[in-house]
Amino acid sequence: MAIKIIEDKLKKYRSLTKQQEKNALREIAQEIALSALARTDFFKHAAFIGGSCLRIVYDLQRFSEDLDFWTLKPAPNFLWKPYLQVVADEFKAYAFDMAIVDRECPNAKVKRAILKKDSDSIEKVLILSDVRKYTENEKLQIKFEIHTHPPAGGSFEPKNIDFPYPFSITALDRPSLFASKVAALFDPTHDVKGRHWYDFIWYIFNKWPINYKVFANAYNLLGGVLQVNPEQVTLSWLQEKLAELIQSIDWKAKREDVRNFISSEEQETLNLWSPQFFLGYVEALGEYLKPIPISLGSLIADNKGAHLIMMVKEALASGANVDDDSRNGHRPLQMALSKGYKEVAKLLIEHGADPNYRDRSGLTPLQAAVNHGQFENAKLLIKKGAAFNPNAPNLAFDYQKLYQFLRNYH
Repeated sequence: MAIKIIEDKLKKYRSLTKQQEKNALREIAQEIALSALARTDFFKHAAFIGGSCLRIVYDLQRFSEDLDFWTLKPAPNFLWKPYLQVVADEFKAYAFDMAIVDRECPNAKVKRAILKKDSDSIEKVLILSDVRKYTENEKLQIKFEIHTHPPAGGSFEPKNIDFPYPFSITALDRPSLFASKVAALFDPTHDVKGRHWYDFIWYIFNKWPINYKVFANAYNLLGGVLQVNPEQVTLSWLQEKLAELIQSIDWKAKREDVRNFISSEEQETLNLWSPQFFLGYVEALGEYLKPIPISLGSLIADNKGAHLIMMVKEALASGANVDDDSRNGHRPLQMALSKGYKEVAKLLIEHGADPNYRDRSGLTPLQAAVNHGQFENAKLLIKKGAAFNPNAPNLAFDYQKLYQFLRNYH
């Protein structure tokens, strides 16, 4: 029964070549391995990441070789062996006798291991096409790799997988997955795979968000000469660095790396790979990741308390319009003054809010400041150009408050 589950699954791939059949069989084995890990406490301590995660969890249109993970927090004493023994036992239920190859180094931050099976025993267990016989030296193997000191700032979420039976795993969330992949593109210690660039296109096509903090921390862990401050990583900075990197790459070599992992139909698109092609995707990245300015009027109308000033600062930094009049002609400055938000009003004045704008009731910011007793902000408004003639006060002023203000005005 267990063997039939694998054979039925293999038929669904409709493999046309030996390479496609190998990819399919490896992916089936990967999912069996994940199901075994899910029966242990593994996913209480680790999260699924990388190309195989994109393929199995999010339907990426290419195959992947390895099962990659991050520990949820630094775990220098992590060991693969007890978990892989459970995985090996799981494969026995499918008549696969897998050997464990332990490649763990006690002090390594990335710990690796392999489960493998020789080709002869695969063919004895599964009914494969005679045309696609495996050679004597070929093996079914699953590579496991876990980063025990992962970049800080990542988020995790549960995900369900249906094969070989329904089970749940922990995976890195989408913004963190994208961030880790983009950081890997800059790895100075390895020849970055073309598969990473294939994934880069896929992320952008699907408009995934990016976790800039994870990117910066992952980038710094690569060990390059240039280290970045997470606070300094912006969309424009990232686009500039990606453009520089893209111009330096031999795209012919990258195309060949990914060829065996995608369908025959899709291989034709590899001919498009060039600096101009990828620069187009960098531009597209900017189009959908560009922050949508927040309505300051709505922010001030709907919030209060100690966090409001920080929210307004962040909104202004992201490009929010300081003179937003989307709230029926009432601008943020008048709203802050009338609500008694002195620090918010001061911030808006310093960011260039129009000091002479009249709202729908005819009230100017200066009149609102005086009428609500915000005399320091009233002085700041006059300094910033607010029209004011103390000898000809407007009827819109609260005269008692105006008198108090004039007594202190210099």
